[in-house]
Amino acid sequence: MRDYSNHATNRAESRDVEITDIRTCVVEGNFEWNLIEVETDAGVTGIGEAYRGGVPDVVEYTKRFLIGENPLDVERIFRRIVQEMSGHGGTTGKVVTAASGIEIALWDAAGKILDLPVYQLLGGKFRDEVRIYCDCHAGEAYAVDDGYTAYADTEAHSPAAYANEARRVVDTGFTALKFDLDMSMDNEIDPSTDDSRTTPSRTNAMSSRPSVRRSGTGSIWRSTVTGTTPSKARSVWPRRSPSST
Repeated sequence: MRDYSNHATNRAESRDVEITDIRTCVVEGNFEWNLIEVETDAGVTGIGEAYRGGVPDVVEYTKRFLIGENPLDVERIFRRIVQEMSGHGGTTGKVVTAASGIEIALWDAAGKILDLPVYQLLGGKFRDEVRIYCDCHAGEAYAVDDGYTAYADTEAHSPAAYANEARRVVDTGFTALKFDLDMSMDNEIDPSTDDSRTTPSRTNAMSSRPSVRRSGTGSIWRSTVTGTTPSKARSVWPRRSPSST
């Protein structure tokens, strides 16, 4: 097995930098958002983000072998995390999630240390701007008061609720938005079939939701249907020309 610990000793003084601390801050939203800080002895702090799921504990564990590492060795450090954490899941789940967040923070630190934008370190610039969309779920259906694992009642998934949320998002300045059309009951196994998690009535209900939103916001929407198949998705989303999407 290859040793990914630091064996490089020949570095320019300006790039002879060490990691001094790694911290995690958990922001509670519709689920936990993990922000990761990598501090260095160069007075630079890199910031990354990791998906939910046990990340703080994993990050805390990595400090035992990452403190003292050079933050500029991004690829090697990522591989070392996976290698050192092989007994904790290695290439799956929360280990890779935490490793990815640390990697983002390392790239951020590297850009600051070298006084270069990260895109330059990753191969160069493609564009000046990137269009973003607002993932607004179903509005009230994913309100924080309902928790990030508990769905709201059926009224919160009504076409009118989706339309109201779409208008609110457009009013904030977004030019694209996204909804999840399915509800918790859409993902329940249908006892009448052996390979389906939806029914014609559920599909009809899902297909009615975007039509109401579209009438109130024009064509700036995108949607996903989870717990379904390509053929079922096509039944919800008829083929459209590029100008209408």
